[in-house]
Amino acid sequence: MGNWLILAATLAAFNVPQERAKGGDTREFTQHVKELDASGTQVKVLVTECFSSCTFYLFARNVCIAPMTRFHFHGPFDSATFRRTGQRGLSAKAINETLLVMTRNYETRVPGLGNWFAKNAAHLWGTRYATLTGSQIHARFNVPYC
Repeated sequence: MGNWLILAATLAAFNVPQERAKGGDTREFTQHVKELDASGTQVKVLVTECFSSCTFYLFARNVCIAPMTRFHFHGPFDSATFRRTGQRGLSAKAINETLLVMTRNYETRVPGLGNWFAKNAAHLWGTRYATLTGSQIHARFNVPYC
């Protein structure tokens, strides 16, 4: 019986829902990916648009993507402060520490993506993004299609 439970867990899939595609709290998304990895769940990014922290699903060990998905990347900022004041809302130290973690995670899980992020998206914040399609991510970084 126990072997069947392990098999069922490894066959589970998580389709990123539309409400998660808008991004959100980076710690929450990072923790969610850890939980999905621990359970052996396959992460399927099939949404049309994947903004901000949604791109953290690319960190998952067992991830697949749709060719048409548009992944929107940017560097760290405090969204509540930005909505209120238009300012980034983070200290230089917090920005640098967060960028290091983000770049390392992208690079560790999707070799080459961390370097791309550092060059093209890390300096962007607020409503500015660097965008790659699923097709581009597949071709450049070998992330499999679903």
